[in-house]
Amino acid sequence: MATGKALEALVTRSARRQGLEMRRNTPGMTVVGRDASNRAVGFAHNTGRLDFEGFLHTGQHWTFDAKSAKGQSFPLRNIKRHQAVIVRKTTERKRMAFFLIEMTEAKGGPRYFALCWPTLQPFWDRKDYGGSQSIPLSVLERECLEIPFDGRHLDLVDALEQIAEVA
Repeated sequence: MATGKALEALVTRSARRQGLEMRRNTPGMTVVGRDASNRAVGFAHNTGRLDFEGFLHTGQHWTFDAKSAKGQSFPLRNIKRHQAVIVRKTTERKRMAFFLIEMTEAKGGPRYFALCWPTLQPFWDRKDYGGSQSIPLSVLERECLEIPFDGRHLDLVDALEQIAEVA
């Protein structure tokens, strides 16, 4: 089971093994202002990116955020509002953006899914109005691309190529 940093390490290890060009975006602060002596005087949290981004061999840009969940459903509270906005807007521009969802306790697990905006949107839109607060594993299995996992690596290149075909 990979959670948090372990999931990010799994993604990084898998990408390196497959020769996938990727950048890991780290959270932190960005300088947004400087004084006359060029000293930093203003900072903002980096909230404009997802965890990972890169390019396929075809030149197509991709970005995703890695999330992990236990049980038989994925809690929507694991997704921050700005992350959902990034995935929505990127998808609307016909580019690849998704959430890589790790279901740690799935039968035969852990299992990994690419949760794209068309599947997320109805759940996301309803959650603010008392609707479902999670996405059942059965929906992930039925509507999301399952990313092959051999026990040590994810087949990210194959998954990205399949997502690119429909983006």
